[in-house]
Amino acid sequence: MKNKYWPVVLVIFALLPLSVSALDWSELDSASQQVLSPFREQWNGLSGQRQEKLQLGASRWSKMDDVDRQQAQERLQRWHQLDDKTRAAIKLRFLKFQQLGADQKQKIRNNFNRFRSLTPEQRRKFKARWKELAPAQRKRLLRRLKHRKQQ
Repeated sequence: MKNKYWPVVLVIFALLPLSVSALDWSELDSASQQVLSPFREQWNGLSGQRQEKLQLGASRWSKMDDVDRQQAQERLQRWHQLDDKTRAAIKLRFLKFQQLGADQKQKIRNNFNRFRSLTPEQRRKFKARWKELAPAQRKRLLRRLKHRKQQ
């Protein structure tokens, strides 16, 4: 029987921190076993890190309500529709973000939330203005903004 949740578990698995403890299939709760059923046959052959990450992802999935699960599935679907180059760029940005200090991360989150609070029309105009800038203009603007932040 094919479990419709396994792709989401895999994405969650890829984003969770590493652990080295191995788990026996019987140690998993029934909800985790249900979500992880596609991995049952190979479970004992998986590394402890992978088992732990999958189990944590399954636990997280089990705690989601239907709306959160639907949103996670939609994000996963959009992720799969991206080409390899775009996915690689996103992964690189994520890794760079992870290396930032807490204050820099918070600034980025605040700016992102400000952008999200704009109306769709305001966001469209903002994006259009950015796209209209020549590459040299974008560079100058980014340098000015970076310089302003350092002051």
